[in-house]
Amino acid sequence: MGILVAAILPLGLVLGLLLPMHTAKTAALDARTDAIAMNIWVQARLQELNEIAPSSAVSPQVPIGTGGIEKTLIEAGLRSDVSELSQDGSGTVSLRFDAVRFTRLMRWLSRTNAGWGYDIAQFRFDSGAEPGDVRATITLAPRT
Repeated sequence: MGILVAAILPLGLVLGLLLPMHTAKTAALDARTDAIAMNIWVQARLQELNEIAPSSAVSPQVPIGTGGIEKTLIEAGLRSDVSELSQDGSGTVSLRFDAVRFTRLMRWLSRTNAGWGYDIAQFRFDSGAEPGDVRATITLAPRT
């Protein structure tokens, strides 16, 4: 009986405690790797953008407002994916996408024009429910 307990107890510990912890750790490391890869990609795009049109060469523009942004979203076929498009009293625009194809969103962001009159103040991308989808929050601040 003692031998049976001595064999089952460690097995139960491994299967009941250590294996789920290992699975959770692996998932967390995968999420961290994805976040680092996303950060590297965004930094590379920002560097490309700065090489094409340095911010010092961009003249101040009047912001196009939510109507202008909405027009570009319609042209890109993204308007139906927008969950929130709002502007506060200071002119800061908030965009939220609950589920949007990452490639379509990045294509739209890559086409953003210095003539919009905004800078990307904040952004956050999280994995979506489907492969290739993201949840995104973008804050645009009027360029001064």
